[in-house]
Amino acid sequence: MRAALLAGLLIAWPATVMAQSLSLPALYAVVDVAKGDVLNIRAEPDGSAQRLGSFAPGEKHIEVTALDATGKWGRVNVDEQSGWVALRYLARQQMDESTGLPRPMTCFGTEPFWRLDIDAAATAAFRSQDGTEISFSGVTARRADGRTDRFALISEQQDGAVHAVLERRTCSDGMSDQSYGLDINLFLRDDAGTRLLAGCCSVAPR
Repeated sequence: MRAALLAGLLIAWPATVMAQSLSLPALYAVVDVAKGDVLNIRAEPDGSAQRLGSFAPGEKHIEVTALDATGKWGRVNVDEQSGWVALRYLARQQMDESTGLPRPMTCFGTEPFWRLDIDAAATAAFRSQDGTEISFSGVTARRADGRTDRFALISEQQDGAVHAVLERRTCSDGMSDQSYGLDINLFLRDDAGTRLLAGCCSVAPR
């Protein structure tokens, strides 16, 4: 049943929309909005839906985490919730996606609170609520064979290791109504042992 539904969705979506969706999340900038005007953020992918906020002309580093069924609206986060903006007024910004995963990006989780910052130079820094701080170098990203939506991050060194599996899908931090476009399961090894952490990832500056 699930496979049949997915097949139907794939047929319904234009190829260009599908390709764009498989490369999210990504950063965008506001274009073609006149000075003194704004790009409205709507509660639904509809120009008449409730207004949640706005972006200024030329504003950059706007993270789009998903597309609607038409491919004309992009889902964004604003004020602890998610909304929709018209893609015709957004232009995609350049990012390092040589491995299929955008970088830099930040992954995070709650209860316990933790954060993993990964930069464009393949280094990472882990911090957690209990005071753990570990830096990793030579972080390797690999795409799953035959898949465009799943990836692994690996870094091993003498004082710790990080192995993570990331998937392009809607992810919630569990504390807000924001929606992210990358889910992560993180295996962390340090002096305290090995633990499994779950959370979301974002490419927006944080």
